[in-house]
Amino acid sequence: MDHTDNILFKQQCYINGQWLNAQDEQTITVTNPANGEVLGSVPKLSGDEVNQAITAADNALPAWKNKTAKERLTIDFNLSFKKSVRYKNFENLVIIEVKQERFSRSSPVVKQLKLRQINPYSLSKYCIGMIEIYEGLKYNRFKEKLIKINNITA
Repeated sequence: MDHTDNILFKQQCYINGQWLNAQDEQTITVTNPANGEVLGSVPKLSGDEVNQAITAADNALPAWKNKTAKERLTIDFNLSFKKSVRYKNFENLVIIEVKQERFSRSSPVVKQLKLRQINPYSLSKYCIGMIEIYEGLKYNRFKEKLIKINNITA
C-alpha cells in the first residue's frame, strides 16, 4: 500500500468536522526520522487558524467527553530497529493496527482495507524487531510470520 493513499493517509487538518488545508496553502514536510525519507506534509496553519481549531475542539468537547474510544488506528511505515551496530529496517512494510473494543468488520477502516484486499494478520512488532537485532533469540514461534514479512518486503 502506498502511504500517500488519501483515504488512509490524510495530509490535512481535521477541524470542525472537515479536512482542511492551510488558507495560504503552506505546508510542513513530514519525514521518517530513521532515514530522512519524505512521507508527506501537513498544513502549516496560521495563528488564527490554530485558534479556530482550538475553539472548534473546545466546542466539540461536551459531546465527546463521555464517549468511549470505539476504534483507534495507528499506521507504521518502514519500521526500523537498532541495537548498537545491529540494525534492521523493514522497507516497503506498512503495519496498520486497528484497535477496537470488540472486532467489527463493519468498521470503516476494516472495510477500506478489505476493498484493497488487505486481510487481518496478527503479529508483535516488538518481538519481530527483537528477533532481527538480537542474535541467538529463539524464533521458531515467529518463523511463519518472519517468512510472510520477508515475502512482503522483498
